[in-house]
Amino acid sequence: MEKKYYFLKGSSQMGPYTIEEINIFNLPPDTLVWYEELGPWKKLKDAPEMWNRTNRHLAPVKDNSRYYWYVGGVVAFIFVVAVYIVGTKKEGSQEVAEAFASKFATNMMKVCNPSTGKNATYYMKDWECDDKRYSIDVTSYWYGQPYGGYECKHEVRVLLEVDEDGSNADYKVLGTNDCMENDARTDSNIRSALNR
Repeated sequence: MEKKYYFLKGSSQMGPYTIEEINIFNLPPDTLVWYEELGPWKKLKDAPEMWNRTNRHLAPVKDNSRYYWYVGGVVAFIFVVAVYIVGTKKEGSQEVAEAFASKFATNMMKVCNPSTGKNATYYMKDWECDDKRYSIDVTSYWYGQPYGGYECKHEVRVLLEVDEDGSNADYKVLGTNDCMENDARTDSNIRSALNR
C-alpha cells in the first residue's frame, strides 16, 4: 500500500495524498505536514522524507506571465502609435524577426533540456534590421526537468543578432530566471549555452 501524506491549509487538514499528488501543490517550506512515521505535525522543511521527495530545496519559479503580457501589450501599443506618427517603413520584416526568435527558442531548449524540454515559446521585446542584419531582443521560455530535479519553467533573455539569410547568428545573454541558474550550476552544456 502506498504511503499517504497530509498537510494543513489554513486550519483545514488536506489529504490523504500520495507524494506525487503532494508535489502538485508546490507547498512552501513552512507548510505543516504529517505522515504516519513522522510523529507530531512538522514544517515541510523539517520532515526529511517529504522534503527530499518534493525537492523543496530548489527555488520555485515565479510566474510573471501576466506581467509580460501587460508590458508586451503596452510596448506593442506604443510601437504601433510610433510607426503611425513617424510614417516610415522599417527595414526588414517582423515575420522574419519572429521566425528567428522562434527558432532560437527551440534550439536553446534542445541544447539545455534535450530529453525533457517541451513547449518552447518566446516573447520578442524589440527588433531592428540594419543593412540586412537583424538585432532581436527576445526572451525564450520552455518547460524542462533538470537532471534529478523537478520540472520548471526555463527563461533566458538574449540579444540575438543574425543576418537576413539566417547566417552568422550570435547572441548575448541579458538575463535568466532561477530555474536556468539552478540548471547552469550542474550542467556544463547549459553553462556553455549561456556563454559562461
